[in-house]
Amino acid sequence: MLHVKITASGPYQARRLPMLNASKGNQTTRITVNLSTSQKQQAETIANNMGITLDDALKIFINQMITDNGLPFRPTNQLSDLDPALIEAQSKNLKQYNRTGLHAHSKNLCDIADAE
Repeated sequence: MLHVKITASGPYQARRLPMLNASKGNQTTRITVNLSTSQKQQAETIANNMGITLDDALKIFINQMITDNGLPFRPTNQLSDLDPALIEAQSKNLKQYNRTGLHAHSKNLCDIADAE
């Protein structure tokens, strides 16, 4: 495990994100987050692609958490509307068509549409 530390010895010096600057006189604290090296590298890459540092991303998350008085997203175990289709596709129980079968299926669909 890699320890990620957010440290500050005075007001934050976020250049592009003034909302992250601590007010004068605010005390700062240190937070340690345990992440795998891979998680840290992936998160840093995503943050950098957004033009911010991982430190800034964590500050944004915490500021939004405070603003929302909760997590800035809704954790859920519920399936989305697309999950049943994904589960079906992953199970590989999809009907397969060869060219002859596909032609017959297409003709059947056309016949149904013509009948309506």
